Amino acid sequence: MGVTAPDRVAIALSYEDTRGQPTFNARCSGYQRLEAGDALVVVDTGLPPPPLFSSAAHAGCLSFEFSLGLERIVVNCGNPGPQRPDLRASARTTAAHSTLTINDVSSCFFSAQTGVQNWFDDEILSGPTQVPLAREENAEGSTVRVSHDGYQRRFSLIHERGLTLRANGRRLQGQDRLIAVGGAEMRDVKYAIRFHIHPSVVLTPVWEGSGVLLQTAAGESLIFEAGGLPVDVEESIFFAAPEGPRACEQIVVYGAAADIDEISWSFSIRTPQAADKNHP
Repeated sequence: MGVTAPDRVAIALSYEDTRGQPTFNARCSGYQRLEAGDALVVVDTGLPPPPLFSSAAHAGCLSFEFSLGLERIVVNCGNPGPQRPDLRASARTTAAHSTLTINDVSSCFFSAQTGVQNWFDDEILSGPTQVPLAREENAEGSTVRVSHDGYQRRFSLIHERGLTLRANGRRLQGQDRLIAVGGAEMRDVKYAIRFHIHPSVVLTPVWEGSGVLLQTAAGESLIFEAGGLPVDVEESIFFAAPEGPRACEQIVVYGAAADIDEISWSFSIRTPQAADKNHP
């Protein structure tokens, strides 16, 4: 979300019973943590808060953030803070998070969309009500599979996401799937899977547009690909930088549910030789 002052973090940790030890399966708080090697993935698997407490909540269900050591790779756009109220509405949308959107619509419905925000204080009026989750740990790595019904009322579709972090931490695999519910046929809707990338990471399209080379400030190289599908690099904005909003980029995979209802993708750490943009 936004930037938290270090003294507040220190106070919170002083009251924390686990003495700073990470929680991997925080089902009650709505987050899952995958960690291996230098890689860390945090997944939003929670329901929106009750309306009375939702005026600052975001529509980021099933989004995730991914880092390697101190290098942040995949992020969400974050909270612009009280000094930029003009950006709050944009930052709360699903499109500002690293997850899937349908027809550029958020998975939550905000009171501002109805013109009655003055009565409801920017509350979330509706959103996901079911977020079933399964987690598996084995010698190959850690897997979280989760879905939400935030698009069911409008599109009769469930969004399901699977994330697997390999045991050596060198590969993050994902699958995004749309499921028609209630006997409905797959709707003719467009979707976009977005991965907002931290401003410190440089993106270069490779493989004639079917992959992206990511290079971190520390010299690490990764490859993103989505099973040979076209991959776009577009502008984005990172609101949560300590110095204020910063321009960044996002990786986007577009599709139509009637044509392809499931997409597999991955971020893989590459050796210097394999990271050559002319070689897969």
